[in-house]
Amino acid sequence: MTAFRSSRLPPLLRQLLRPLLDPYRRYRNARLIHAVRVSLGLLATIVLTTGINLPHGEWASVTMLVVIGGLQHHGNIGKKAAERAYGTLIGAGVGLLLVAQQVWLGLPWLTYFGMSVVCGFFSYHAIGKGGYTALLSAITVFIVAGHGDNPLTDGLWRTVDILIGIVLALAFSFALPLYAVYSWRYKLASALRDCASIYS
Repeated sequence: MTAFRSSRLPPLLRQLLRPLLDPYRRYRNARLIHAVRVSLGLLATIVLTTGINLPHGEWASVTMLVVIGGLQHHGNIGKKAAERAYGTLIGAGVGLLLVAQQVWLGLPWLTYFGMSVVCGFFSYHAIGKGGYTALLSAITVFIVAGHGDNPLTDGLWRTVDILIGIVLALAFSFALPLYAVYSWRYKLASALRDCASIYS
């Protein structure tokens, strides 16, 4: 697909963009491409959240790092972003319910007990399939609710910031995507060449 796209470009532009369009060159410079992509993504979250003056905008940047910071391959990023979104929505909903309960009933001990039970439930599910979503749900409860003393508006803003971070992380994962299948192919080819040289 990359070859088809690059064949439609003018020859001079194709020559200039060759290092970016060639999968093998992207594989060889994967760390650099990933570092630049994460840096630009973080800059985008900072500019966006400070530009429109969103409260607690730092959570968009934190989410950007959580979703794509340690994952360079495009397929992994999409999966982690979906898990992060589910975990965020579940954790934010529970956190907002705990804050609302604290505001209406004014019983901090009930809030602490509720947080402990809910996070114990999420920890039970954090081991096994869907563990990342469960872990992020527990973390998001505390991001949104604090110890139950955060205002509801702060919890809502933090939830919005986290979702902005997820959307931007997905957008930046599409910029010069690095696919695991290419990495596997090039490593296999290198291993086969090494075997052939040893054999000869």
